[in-house]
Amino acid sequence: MPEIQQPWLVSFLPPSPTHRRVALAVSTFLLVAFVIAVPSARVMLPRLEIYIPLVATVMFVNDLMTASLLLAQFSIVRSRTLLLLANGYLFTALVVAVYGLVWPGAFHPTGLFGAGPQTRPWLYLVWHAGLPTSVVVYALLESKERKTPPVAQGSVRAFIFASTTCNVLIVCGLTWFVTRFEDVLPNLVTSLDRSTEFSHFGTGAILFVSTSALVLQWRRRLRSVLDLWLSVVTLAWLLGSIMLTAIGARYEVAWYATPGFSVVSATLVLLVLLTESLMLHAQLELTERQRLRQLEADLAHMNRLSIMGEQAASFAHEITQPIGAARNYACAALNFLDQQPPNLDEVKKQLGSVLGAADRSGEILDRIRDHIKKAPPRTARFDLNHAINEVMVLGRSAITRNGVSVQTLLEGLAPVQGDRVQLQQVVLNLILNAVEAMGSVEAGTRELLISTEQNQAKGVLVAVRDSGPGIDPENLERVFEAFYTTKTSGMGMGLSICRSIIDAHGGRLWAGVNEPRGAVFQFTLPDAEKEIMDPRPAALHTR
Repeated sequence: MPEIQQPWLVSFLPPSPTHRRVALAVSTFLLVAFVIAVPSARVMLPRLEIYIPLVATVMFVNDLMTASLLLAQFSIVRSRTLLLLANGYLFTALVVAVYGLVWPGAFHPTGLFGAGPQTRPWLYLVWHAGLPTSVVVYALLESKERKTPPVAQGSVRAFIFASTTCNVLIVCGLTWFVTRFEDVLPNLVTSLDRSTEFSHFGTGAILFVSTSALVLQWRRRLRSVLDLWLSVVTLAWLLGSIMLTAIGARYEVAWYATPGFSVVSATLVLLVLLTESLMLHAQLELTERQRLRQLEADLAHMNRLSIMGEQAASFAHEITQPIGAARNYACAALNFLDQQPPNLDEVKKQLGSVLGAADRSGEILDRIRDHIKKAPPRTARFDLNHAINEVMVLGRSAITRNGVSVQTLLEGLAPVQGDRVQLQQVVLNLILNAVEAMGSVEAGTRELLISTEQNQAKGVLVAVRDSGPGIDPENLERVFEAFYTTKTSGMGMGLSICRSIIDAHGGRLWAGVNEPRGAVFQFTLPDAEKEIMDPRPAALHTR
């Protein structure tokens, strides 16, 4: 089983030209800083007692955060080499934390844990050897890693816990060892804070490991964003190791510069991981939003198809009426032509009626086509009252079949801005719901009132009132939830989609109790002079 590939993770994401240019700029800066510092490496500077505790704190926080981010990526790709690299950063963070704690004057006059004068330099060597060693092993093993199966999904937490525990135990053991056997270990620093001859063996070993890490990682720098920046980190670590070999005594330029390069190297990968993670998460969120909007647009389209399918018989009746009228007008025209002499005025009149009937049929077909076809949302200014009148044509047969009397109170409105078909879908859905609800009422009149009014504060207000059985006050908000329905054959999506459409147009849709009986559904829309809050396609919001 091959290693799991996630191209959006920095451990697999190929470096872009921008990444390479920035990495080159940072490498150049490091080299320039190194060249400037080398000539004055043995120059003594003032004693700054807070320097090491400050560096240790920054290094600990940076390396711990980097280790956490790398472990998070390990939990996804389950790569053993990524786990190894994360533990290299964790090891460095723990060692540098201990180094800061045993520094004299930071938390205790002579340092915590009973540390002696040789404890600190030995921990210093361990600190600078840990990360380059892990990078060397990471670079050597990654090519083989691609041929081995990843860690089992169920074992990820166990691997993280075991490796973290081992790191803590190793650091604790090393701290105990260099403290307990300080007198046995070779001296690295004299009583005058100057380096001994033996210390050059330790710094030479660190220089060798750092050089190996740079050579191995530089060959892999173009494989991924992580590998590119690890090559820059190893360069910074190598420059710090060179400065380490130049240290003659504490508080020299080289002594101050070496931790400085370490801080830069620790910060680089952390910044890259944070930046790339934020950017990729933003891209993923944008992609997910686009996918969700497309899904919701498809759902709204399916809702329109469902309405059209349920009203197919009614639409057929609506279309056959003007067609039948056109036939009658045409027959009348033929009869007038057969007269002697032909009554051409009447013929002309009847042919005009034929054209009018044909136009009415075309208008009905246009309305059906607009609601059925799958087209992207189109935002435009239009007359909402005229759009409502068009919708009444589509719902006329259902209204007649259920014995519903309709009254419209359409005031003069300012133009609204939005998608005409989507808003007509809302009105049609509310009308058909009201008609269906009144269809179950045996006693009393079945009255449907559709009204519009201009509201200076809220824009346009549309209300659809019925005299049906009404809605339980406790369910006035619940009826807008997805998949909630009181119908035996309903899907429970219509009102949810209606509310999302109105929300997307910057308005508000709500239900209430009609007096003396029935329900009222009202929605507001900003007029065209007001800015639409979110002119996107209808989105499904579960409320």
